[in-house]
Amino acid sequence: MKSVIISSVAAAAMVAGANGQSVRAWGYNGDGQCNVPTDLGTLMAIAVGRSHTIALRTDGTLRAWGTNSDGQCNIPAGIGTVTKIAGGEYHTVAIKSDGTVRAWGSNTYGQCNVPTNLGPATAIAAFDHTVALKSDGTLRAWGWNLDGQCNVPAGLGPVTAIAASTHTVVLKSDGIVRAWGRNDWGQSTVPINLGTVTAIAVGFNHTVALKSDGTIRAWGLNNESQCDVPAGIGIVTAIAAAGDHTMALQSAGTVRAWGWNFFGQCNVPPDLGIVTAIAAGGGFSVARVVAVAPCLGDLNADQKVTGADIGILLGSWGNCPSNAPCSADFTGDGRVDGGDIGVLLGQWGNCAG
Repeated sequence: MKSVIISSVAAAAMVAGANGQSVRAWGYNGDGQCNVPTDLGTLMAIAVGRSHTIALRTDGTLRAWGTNSDGQCNIPAGIGTVTKIAGGEYHTVAIKSDGTVRAWGSNTYGQCNVPTNLGPATAIAAFDHTVALKSDGTLRAWGWNLDGQCNVPAGLGPVTAIAASTHTVVLKSDGIVRAWGRNDWGQSTVPINLGTVTAIAVGFNHTVALKSDGTIRAWGLNNESQCDVPAGIGIVTAIAAAGDHTMALQSAGTVRAWGWNFFGQCNVPPDLGIVTAIAAGGGFSVARVVAVAPCLGDLNADQKVTGADIGILLGSWGNCPSNAPCSADFTGDGRVDGGDIGVLLGQWGNCAG
């Protein structure tokens, strides 16, 4: 999402949900985007726009907070059950359980005018335009098209993931990344030696890719070092980007952030706990965390470390597969070995409440 410098103070908020999870937000809070509601309940996903936050509950209902200048936080009455969400600059997009897409908020560029013949969608992304991944792996895009970000290339082939900013980025089923739209900083020029990618994210003028070995590549505008991946970051399982900052979720459930930090959006709270999902907005950061911190060695999520967890660890002994990190790789060295057993034994017993 595009960032804008506005005089403000940094803010942080944490509210627990009924499922033992919570949402934590920090950075710019001039529109209340970091003021997490106290009644969120059990969450499935989080998403952010430029300065608003959206939460998807496990029952398919939505909550949104932050700036509501264009009604982007006004959940439509009778929307029904939602399965996916995305935040644009000033609009919100949702996929319903039947695969239909709904959008509301700013419609200056027609970004909320969902095509009538769209068909079922499986993923969505938004900025000042909206992109939908259809169930057959093809794309449709509508809204702002000044830089050709809605011009889906012919012969693209099946797509599995999408991201949108002033440019559009997709991850194809073969792990190859394609990008089009604005390219004044090289954000749409995919490195030729990138390799196989498992996830993508975009900031205003930069692009981030998570590779199959758990490492990160970033390219495009680097005026705030948003493309400079920190040394020693270890195995990463998820990425997020917005404006001019980048976030990474490490295999141990910890978060790293770098780039533009005017509002402290890269200052990860030291007491954040174990994180399960991340999202980045314009000048703020959001994380879904486990409110009752689990033990690092609690592989079966029963709030204790026992012989059952050792069994799971031994079942993944050796090098991690090339397409995903091992859940038992506590040391982040790309393999499960005696060092990881040592970490597990150090957590033996009931997890701390």
